[in-house]
Amino acid sequence: MHSTLAAYRGQTAWPELIHGRPAVVYPQQLTPLPVRGGDGWCGQRQPEGWSQPHPLWSAVLNGQQLTVTPTGQWYTGLLAVTRDWRRATRTAGAVLQITGAFTNPLEFPAAASAGLLHLCVVKLTFTGDTW
Repeated sequence: MHSTLAAYRGQTAWPELIHGRPAVVYPQQLTPLPVRGGDGWCGQRQPEGWSQPHPLWSAVLNGQQLTVTPTGQWYTGLLAVTRDWRRATRTAGAVLQITGAFTNPLEFPAAASAGLLHLCVVKLTFTGDTW
């Protein structure tokens, strides 16, 4: 419950299954580096750009600690994921990263409707995983 409340305050990323696809959603203030198309990020209306994992990006989930890196560390923090999310991510071999002009989950639908989301698919490796 603590991580859910933190997500609603915009203090952490939160895991989701978007139409059966594993994703990690980052409120705008958690993105330490700007997201740009040339860096592997695409607008939500450009599905061809985020359908496959981007070769420059990778992610590691060590227990609940998620680290996402392009050429440097882009995000690190705790991620309270479910068993279903882990299974879906293992099956997909990658996770969809979503950020945009929102600061909490309640603002997410409006940002999506306005086309203000940025997406990047990243290969995910599990370490220290006992699930």
